[in-house]
Amino acid sequence: MGNLVPDPQATQPTAREASKVTKIIRERLAAGTYAVGAWLPGTRVLAAEFDVSPATVQAALRPLKQERLLAALDAQGTYVLNPHHRCAPPPSAPSHHVAIGKVIRERLRSGIYPPDSPLPTYAELECEFGAGHSTISSALQLLREEGLVSRRQRNKRVYATVPASDPDG
Repeated sequence: MGNLVPDPQATQPTAREASKVTKIIRERLAAGTYAVGAWLPGTRVLAAEFDVSPATVQAALRPLKQERLLAALDAQGTYVLNPHHRCAPPPSAPSHHVAIGKVIRERLRSGIYPPDSPLPTYAELECEFGAGHSTISSALQLLREEGLVSRRQRNKRVYATVPASDPDG
């Protein structure tokens, strides 16, 4: 048996892929596909779209952040900066998880997610809403605080709770 020697060319496709993704996102920014103040889809969503790794997407976004075309908000994700006011956070930054929570809350109340049923996985919600894990986690935490969902440790899934009887109904 011999030692496995890394191929120096093995890193080239990643660099090429990152450059290609950077170019496409730059074109989308110029065309207004990603509007000022809008959230970019999550890293995993972009990775799936471009058929690359999340690390490649992060590498692709790095030059756009350095050029101050994009900015990252740790728990929320990456958003498009206004070219005239590049320091300003997006107006909707603090409420991204609130908006997602509102959609899920409506699904719970309408019975789309029936009592005691599992909600979609974090990965499925991240993909659907184009949000990162922490944003989905924050949205679900709001719903946990309202008693609308609970987490079951044995399988790490989030479930719709069985509603308490309505005293007015």
